[in-house]
Amino acid sequence: VYDPGYVPCGTVNRSTNKAEFYTTWAGKIETYLAEPQEANILLETTFNDQTLSLDVKADVEFLVDLSGNYNLCFYVVESGIIAPQLSDTGDIPEYQHEHMLRDSYGGAWGLEIAAGDITVGDTFTEEFEIIIGSGLVPEETSVIAFITDAATRRVLQAEEKHITE
Repeated sequence: VYDPGYVPCGTVNRSTNKAEFYTTWAGKIETYLAEPQEANILLETTFNDQTLSLDVKADVEFLVDLSGNYNLCFYVVESGIIAPQLSDTGDIPEYQHEHMLRDSYGGAWGLEIAAGDITVGDTFTEEFEIIIGSGLVPEETSVIAFITDAATRRVLQAEEKHITE
């Protein structure tokens, strides 16, 4: 059983194998944001509210030369969910949860989009359709796409798009 010992906890860009207390996140995020961008993702979504089908297209362009295997992950998330939340002072009965994972395409680690030597300007496209659950609120639902180094799981770039935009 996973027991971080404290909450909230997590990692920034999967930089360690150990969860860290939230007070350490800001400095790590600033460091990552100062690094040169390695890839770009153009994310397009089309949602049909009658069939609940969601068409997603991601165009990826690499902005630097790289070598290795790279995956593209897609997560469907929903925000604005009111439900209980445990805190250090007890239960919060009507806590508003954000970015709750509802579905994924390609599994937890995504689909391989590039392998071997990658050159500046190389592009890759991935398209898919999923049916979202009838309980999701489309106006509160987004797709998050992100590129990872398959060996280290480090995130190179991420993009979020609301499905009703």
